[in-house]
Amino acid sequence: MSIWSGDLTLRDAQDLEDVATAAWLSEALFAALELGLFEALGTENLEVSELARRCGADRDATGRLVNVLAALGLVAQYDGRVACGTVARRHLRRGTDGYLGHSLAYRRGLATHWSRLAEAVRTGGSPLEVAEDEDEVAYRARVRVYLLAMDDVARHKAQRIAERVHLDRLLAGRSRHGGAVLDVAGGPGRWPPSCCAGIPPGRRWCWTCPR
Repeated sequence: MSIWSGDLTLRDAQDLEDVATAAWLSEALFAALELGLFEALGTENLEVSELARRCGADRDATGRLVNVLAALGLVAQYDGRVACGTVARRHLRRGTDGYLGHSLAYRRGLATHWSRLAEAVRTGGSPLEVAEDEDEVAYRARVRVYLLAMDDVARHKAQRIAERVHLDRLLAGRSRHGGAVLDVAGGPGRWPPSCCAGIPPGRRWCWTCPR
């Protein structure tokens, strides 16, 4: 089975093992994000002991985590030292333009929901249903995480979409003013300014519900 090529066919016992343990790899990534491991590395190459110190973690346990991250290609190891891999440098360090940490954290939060999938199948519901007694504080916290995740994804994809879909050209001639764009349920509002660069700000809007 090759998830990376889009082939999800299970062909042998090892494929079953890979599916059953796939969450372990996700948890290694989530643990590294929670520890701030990629920010601790930055653009440096560090000994594991120094990396562990910066993360406030155990040296031996950090070394084992680094081995998994190296197998995933997220860090590189050489002569006893560790450095961020290309993907980690671009997408897993706070402050970088390609940062996706919020999006990944949101997906980590969904993991507990998916553990209820069997019950959802029995009852005909969804594993992602929110508890009916969710209070306002919990709701706002959940929405904040979701919006930050949306912003990560939009920031990552909007420019590439804008390079292929020229909305200003599509709207040209629709009115003497060149048309306008309304982004419905626009979340953090990242899409209009990114994808509508050729349309004046006064003719592009983002609308979303307060709840």
